[in-house]
Amino acid sequence: YNGRGPGGVAYDRARRYSFREDYLPAPLFAVSLRNGDSLTILDQAPQGHTTTQEATVDERFSFGGFGADETADGGFEMGYWLPGTTVAVGAPGGRGAAGGGGGGYFGTTGGRGQTPQTPQPGPPQPVQLTWTRRYNPVKEGFTQSYQLGFRFGSRESFPDLIRNSYRWAWQVLKPAVNWQDMEVVRRSLVDQLSSQVYTIEGRTGLPFIVSTVTGKVFSTNPDPNFFWRATMGFVGKNLEAADQLLRESDRDPSARGQKMRQQGLDTIATFIRTVPMSPPVSTGVNLKTGAPSMTNSPQWFIREATDDMRMVMEAYDRERKAGRDHPEWIEWCKEFADWALTQQRPDGSFPRSYMLGTQDVAQDSGTTSYNVAPLFPMLSKDLNDKKYLDSAIRAAEYVWQNFGSRGIFIGGAIDNPNITDKEAGMLSLEAFLSLYDATHEPKWLH
Repeated sequence: YNGRGPGGVAYDRARRYSFREDYLPAPLFAVSLRNGDSLTILDQAPQGHTTTQEATVDERFSFGGFGADETADGGFEMGYWLPGTTVAVGAPGGRGAAGGGGGGYFGTTGGRGQTPQTPQPGPPQPVQLTWTRRYNPVKEGFTQSYQLGFRFGSRESFPDLIRNSYRWAWQVLKPAVNWQDMEVVRRSLVDQLSSQVYTIEGRTGLPFIVSTVTGKVFSTNPDPNFFWRATMGFVGKNLEAADQLLRESDRDPSARGQKMRQQGLDTIATFIRTVPMSPPVSTGVNLKTGAPSMTNSPQWFIREATDDMRMVMEAYDRERKAGRDHPEWIEWCKEFADWALTQQRPDGSFPRSYMLGTQDVAQDSGTTSYNVAPLFPMLSKDLNDKKYLDSAIRAAEYVWQNFGSRGIFIGGAIDNPNITDKEAGMLSLEAFLSLYDATHEPKWLH
């Protein structure tokens, strides 16, 4: 966050990377060279034992730390530190964090809940290194055991390296299926979801943060109503939650299911009534006050609308097949889509975010144009209007040609700066597969 992650701008400027192996489900680290050569290190027998406290010496430590440093001659050294020594990169006045997960702001501004600014390019700045050193004790009878594997590749593109190294790790680690009773899981989760739906003065939804200790809405903000905001998409997902409640109601005709159905319908109705979409004036509503609310004030991101409207469209199609029509649902989604079409640029991209209630672009980067692709084809099909599908194809082509073809996906998490992140990759995957479903063109599956 704000450049402080192990692959963030602070580490890039320091020419140093360091992280604990248990950051990843497959504990590996790879370097790709410009000529297509690559080297991957894998812990082939991970144990991962650790402690709650950040002790310096403990015989229970059995995890390692991966890292790479640039050398004075422009080369690099990469390796595996055991048991788990890591280094965090900080900056004067910044916050160094133990464990390799922190570092300085490097000119960024804004904490969580504020609007972060993307770090500006420039010459490397002085850095501070905060080491978290870990040791196993030296004593009679104590043993250590680590098993590392090395994979050397040649003539591999960066996407090829990712695919090949993870398939190698899969073959070596042979992860087993962890069987669970999914019926119990689903019922428990949807019951918990239903228990957190509130209706206040005709407004229904899920508040933003609820304490897992007390079961009550947080009140730690100076504004007592702050966490009563119900928002859509990203981490709000009120309408996706509503869809889950409607799905469960179709499975369960009892009073439990009927209650969930009403909660789902009321939540969707609340958003359609209180959140106009041309242009979007907010991403939600405060359940206590009725005021427009958003996840990341004072901007709204295109992801927020598309995330949840896609789920509204799925609910719309399912309900209509069951003989229950909701024309206001699709009209609300169409209202947003028609406005969004006016914002699409000649190259197929959409701006990442806007100032609330306006058409003023806040972040003009087109990195997140993949967001429209799952929603727009559904509108094309139901409205029998090809313009939405054509728009989605242009947006996805832009993402692939400019970023995806190089294995780079950017800007998914809206409370992060416009950086590479896993959510962008997942959303792009969803976008391309949605277009494959809509067009049956093999290129989208590829």
